[in-house]
Amino acid sequence: MASAGSDEPDDDNEPGKVRVEVVDVEGGGQVLIAVRRDGSPIDPMDLVAKIEGAEPTAYAALAAQWHDLSIGQLRRALTAWLREAGIEDAEHDSRRILETVLKPYQLNAVLDASTPAAWSIPSEVAEMAVRRAAREPLSQIIGSVGFWTLDLIVTRDVLTPRPDTETLVRAALGRITDRSAPLKILDIATGSGAIALALLSELPNAHAVATDISPAALEIAKANAARNQLSGRVRFLETGWADGVEGRFDLLVSNPPYIAPEVIATLEPEVRDFEPLLALDGGQGGLAPYPHLLNEARRLLNPGGHALFEIGHDQGAPVLELARAAGFGSARILADLAGHDRVLAVHN
Repeated sequence: MASAGSDEPDDDNEPGKVRVEVVDVEGGGQVLIAVRRDGSPIDPMDLVAKIEGAEPTAYAALAAQWHDLSIGQLRRALTAWLREAGIEDAEHDSRRILETVLKPYQLNAVLDASTPAAWSIPSEVAEMAVRRAAREPLSQIIGSVGFWTLDLIVTRDVLTPRPDTETLVRAALGRITDRSAPLKILDIATGSGAIALALLSELPNAHAVATDISPAALEIAKANAARNQLSGRVRFLETGWADGVEGRFDLLVSNPPYIAPEVIATLEPEVRDFEPLLALDGGQGGLAPYPHLLNEARRLLNPGGHALFEIGHDQGAPVLELARAAGFGSARILADLAGHDRVLAVHN
């Protein structure tokens, strides 16, 4: 039995450390098998290591188990493996992983094929599976996510745009009486650019200014504008909130950080460990950004203009109180599709 991995000390035998070995089989030929470094049988769950420390052989070991499967069999094996790893929507994630690896082919078109997948497919799928089992967000593994009607690049430098935020986009569009008007939009703390770009995609004559304090986030937002052919109608500005922004706007939008610091440690690992703290931490009670945003709305909105801010599901009452204290007596809280408080809406 010859090891395909490098020599390492005998005491490096803790769970999750694996090697791939080449084994001669009766009748000729060789196969790859996965074992722990101490020679004991490998449980697929032992391959789940922190992504920063995961070895290339962990991916290879899993790929070796899947190397002779058809696409349909691979999908079932991947779904079962992710489910055992604790991934809640394993069926969805396995489908997205396979769709990504198989591009440009459609998954449904090859699911019934009985021949084994091409040699590279199990390897790519295994790498993504190990990363997902380590709770890295699927959007970061794939590198993009759908939002509204757009396809947006996602990295660890930005929050992954979520369906909840589409509530804000929908509400903002609902306040526009003429979608062909040359509207001016301000998106504060734009992150990936999701909100500004979604609005521009629906308002053909509008222009936007999008701010963020993070240079890395702004690079992603610029790339997303180019990806969706919207670069000509948006200007990105590196600044805190709306500092230095002048002029008046018809629509002001923001998805600010709104998680209380003491809550962050309780969040799902996909959020807590992989998304930027700067975009999560909303200060005391998660409410720190809102007084400032409301003051900027007062300063920057045109008469009759609208401002909409995303909020946490349990922040409706305190945020409404802040809005009324800032002089927005007609402020409203809007619910998302699940019935949770999600958006603070005010108008000038």
